[in-house]
Amino acid sequence: MVNLPTSPSNNYEKLDPRIQRWIFEKGWEDLRDIQEKAIPLLLDGTKDAILSATTASGKTEAAFFPLLTIAAQNSKPGFCLLYISPLKALINDQFDRLEDIAGRVDVKVTPWHGDIDQQVKQKAIKNPSGVLLITPESLEALLDRHAAQVNQAFLNLEAIIVDEVHAFIGTERGKQLQSLLSRLENLTGQTLRRVGLSATLGDMNIAASYLRPEKPENVEILVSHSDGVKLKMVVSGILIETDPKDSSAVLSKKRIADNIFANMRDGHHLVFANSRADVEEMAYRLSELAEERRVPCDFFPHHGSLSKEIREDAEKRLKNQNMPATAVCTSTLELGIDIGQVKSIVQIGEAPSVASLRQRVGRSGRRGEPAILRVFVEEPLLIDTETLPDRLNLTAFRVAAQIELLLEHWVETPRATEFHLSTLVHQVLALICERGSIRANLAYESLCSKGAFRNVSTFQFVELLRCMGKKDLIVQSHDGDLVIGLTGEKITSNYEFFAVFVTPKNYEVVAEGRTLGELSAGFIVFEDMTLIFAGRPWRVVEIDADRKIIYLEAAKGGVIPEYESSGWLVDDKVVAKERELYLGQEIPKYLDSVAIDLLKQGRDYFKKSNLDRKMIARDRDEWLIFPWRGTRTAITIELMLKVSGVRASRMGEYISLPFKDFHSEESVLEVFKNISQDTKLTVEMLTAIVADKRTEKYHWVLNYELLSQDFASKFIDIDGAFKACDEIVKYSDQFKRAQA
Repeated sequence: MVNLPTSPSNNYEKLDPRIQRWIFEKGWEDLRDIQEKAIPLLLDGTKDAILSATTASGKTEAAFFPLLTIAAQNSKPGFCLLYISPLKALINDQFDRLEDIAGRVDVKVTPWHGDIDQQVKQKAIKNPSGVLLITPESLEALLDRHAAQVNQAFLNLEAIIVDEVHAFIGTERGKQLQSLLSRLENLTGQTLRRVGLSATLGDMNIAASYLRPEKPENVEILVSHSDGVKLKMVVSGILIETDPKDSSAVLSKKRIADNIFANMRDGHHLVFANSRADVEEMAYRLSELAEERRVPCDFFPHHGSLSKEIREDAEKRLKNQNMPATAVCTSTLELGIDIGQVKSIVQIGEAPSVASLRQRVGRSGRRGEPAILRVFVEEPLLIDTETLPDRLNLTAFRVAAQIELLLEHWVETPRATEFHLSTLVHQVLALICERGSIRANLAYESLCSKGAFRNVSTFQFVELLRCMGKKDLIVQSHDGDLVIGLTGEKITSNYEFFAVFVTPKNYEVVAEGRTLGELSAGFIVFEDMTLIFAGRPWRVVEIDADRKIIYLEAAKGGVIPEYESSGWLVDDKVVAKERELYLGQEIPKYLDSVAIDLLKQGRDYFKKSNLDRKMIARDRDEWLIFPWRGTRTAITIELMLKVSGVRASRMGEYISLPFKDFHSEESVLEVFKNISQDTKLTVEMLTAIVADKRTEKYHWVLNYELLSQDFASKFIDIDGAFKACDEIVKYSDQFKRAQA
């Protein structure tokens, strides 16, 4: 790994003179350090590379300046560069940026995703040249349906650029992309240079292993530390109270909206909420405030269920530096969509991860300005009847832990032991579509032993093929080749096949002759009900069940629709940092007076409950166990208890046991002592009691054994759970000895 200096050497002269002219015309006084170091690496070598830096630090130009310099000298037919992005919107942004630069050196740029006109795609595949910007799903469609043309189109490819690498690692979609890269090399018969663009990870070697699994040591890692952005932040504590005039109204939400409205009506800002429902509620409250005060509403919702037009309207408003705009959003604006300069970031509650928080903070602080982060933490107003978890102010400590780790430059690293068997089912089908037929041993070699699924054994692969055969996804021809079966034909012929994630069945939402977006078919809706959507109140006028369309008209008030969401897997390090904060005495400078009180109050109850010296506490009619480890360990402990016949409930990262089942702490400890010494407890026993292990698109194909193995590879940490159970007993024993 190369840590870049802040006073770079000048490699400007090595670029094509026309690119030099473009840089001069833009008024750049110098190149960023990531650009200076990337130029000789990408111009002179054949090694793969990871370019890592914060948002808006020039990573895209760092890759494309030297690669376009090479492309300008390439007169061979076909695409010279392949750029892969996780988002269609990011492709649209990059097209606008790259078309100008590439046009200077007479290199064509073609965007390719689901919203691009078919004529543009047909023309590109017929006469491929220049740079192709594409999503993994569209690349999958190309490989599966146009393999012969793809072979010719990419035969003279200089490099593959993968943007936002960190967003792919550890996901099913990321595993699909990793497999696509391997299949593309197999198809063209050559090793294609890979260049990844990434935010900084906790361990950048993880990114190298993802980009080139077979030879991660050959990936050159460039990490920029020259951005020098100062971070100003404040964590504001907000007490959760109900309005005495309306018991259904939560005053904390109103107070957050009031604060945002007062501080963000100038410039451009991003407000991150943790769900689409939270986005809708906050956007609606802000629009109500604007209406009450008779001023223009400069707050716009932005999430995945809204229509493309509504999202793009918000993005355009953010780009317009002459008009104030604040987007209330989910993670949709977390990645590198170009929205211009953002003055500050708001996070409501904890972020999904430290990595996510870092990515969000990186959207602020451009052009020499400091990054500004405001975090709102909601905790209950304590009364005598509140529970111990409420008194511990867990959310406040989770937020503080994330910020402390952010300041330490730590972020989560993805788990490398997952099998991703659902995506493997998909890739078997895709590989057969690409080649027409294939031998089982060659499929294993292509996808597993030399491909993306290296954790999968030959036995598991054979079992997976048998499962696919039983579901008629594949059949074996008389000569032994695998071909697509009848059910497989139906699946692979549908456009939804190219994505490895489940496409939900939704209702289209239409109002005033315009499509606003989609609502989950699982949300109960009926005529004349009022709801909040796109930050505004509506009345349901008509429901067309056959065409799955909901028609709305403007109204007053309404309910927030329910949206499907997935839980977060919290890392061990985050929970350990929480405990460190409970045990500490320092008051972080970024806390406001209410947040300071929340911290002090949490520490007070932490010590009163003796959680500073042990991991078990009595709370009225239940025992609470705090292992101070991440979600996977907590899930595993919960399953261990249930296998042992104990009624247990997991609440985030702590465990609850009924007091009526255990009338003394010693009896609780006995259970954990037995578990920590139980050598017969296996992963298979734990997964056996999970009623529904199907969490991915093709899990329905797998048999019980494979499904259990896939579930365990993602959610079970049996070694961590055994250690945690042993520590629970050890700490209590030490406490009792100290008390004696």
